Amino acid sequence: IIGLVVPLTWGQAASSTPTPPPPAKGKLERLRIAVAPLGWDTNYTWLQSRSGQLDKRPALEYLVGIDRYTGAYIPELAETWEMASDGKTWTISLRKGVKFHEHWGEFTAKDVRHAVFLITQPESLQSDAGAWRSLMGVEATDTLEAVAKKVEARVQVIDDHQVRFRLSSAVPEFVELISANTDLVMESKARWDAGGKELYGQKVVGTGPFEFVERKVGSHVFYKRVENHWRKTPEYRELEFRWVPEGATRLATLLAEEVHISDVERALQQDAVAKGMRILASQRPAMQHQWNFGGMYFATPDKLDPKVPFVKKEVRQAMNMAINRQAIADTILGGRVEPHRIMGYHRELDSAMW
Repeated sequence: IIGLVVPLTWGQAASSTPTPPPPAKGKLERLRIAVAPLGWDTNYTWLQSRSGQLDKRPALEYLVGIDRYTGAYIPELAETWEMASDGKTWTISLRKGVKFHEHWGEFTAKDVRHAVFLITQPESLQSDAGAWRSLMGVEATDTLEAVAKKVEARVQVIDDHQVRFRLSSAVPEFVELISANTDLVMESKARWDAGGKELYGQKVVGTGPFEFVERKVGSHVFYKRVENHWRKTPEYRELEFRWVPEGATRLATLLAEEVHISDVERALQQDAVAKGMRILASQRPAMQHQWNFGGMYFATPDKLDPKVPFVKKEVRQAMNMAINRQAIADTILGGRVEPHRIMGYHRELDSAMW
């Protein structure tokens, strides 16, 4: 579970003599968040893994949203999605009237196809790039032009607000790949046509509730809110992510009220609580830890070295039984965990999604 620590600002000791309320304070104008550097301090959405999307999400949106309380899929830039009986063909109906920041026009089906091109292009490093390349029939040796042609053939623009995916294989869980759980963010095709990669590197431009202002590499990313946003107008006028490498420093900036929210590692969380902070956990299961043993590659038995202990089933079973899962959960993860019965799937979250 990811924990965020915020100042505990309400509540005071009781007194026998009533005291007048303090003067009303103005609303917080700029929300400041301190986080450890992501390792991908860039405006390019395809040159990073999924965790590197954190500082870009305020400006970007997805076809399908995620309900923060139930984990269920909800409409976002897509209003409806439908799978054909073959499991390969998906038809997506898009929301009308949504505008890109900086007057780059209305979001349309061409932008959806463009998003797939960005994630499948040869230099893409995104977490889902491999999955999307497989579904588009993209090979490792394909050029940029070849990728564009394959994406154009498999992502068909029916009209401005309807797009049809013709996947290389049946994917009944395709809705997950177009949801906010994953990597397919919507960016402007018109902006790409106007300036290509160079223009994309200058700013993060999307349809989200915050508009990008500046990035200072190694320091911060700064946003301003979009007034009357179609989905949700933020309560704060400005949003700032500060890159603070050391956990102790992040905690110190939080205690000094230089920032309002910070990620604080488990080893320091009790210090924060002792200073009057409160830990906020995510609404839904948020992170999974996996430890995998090698030797289970059934498709290529001729390539397994019999001298490697992991190759033997009995060795893997013995190590599996020897692991004290509860001790790991309590000592390393603070006890705030739930076991996975199947790797990669959570019984409560996935039942709501699937």
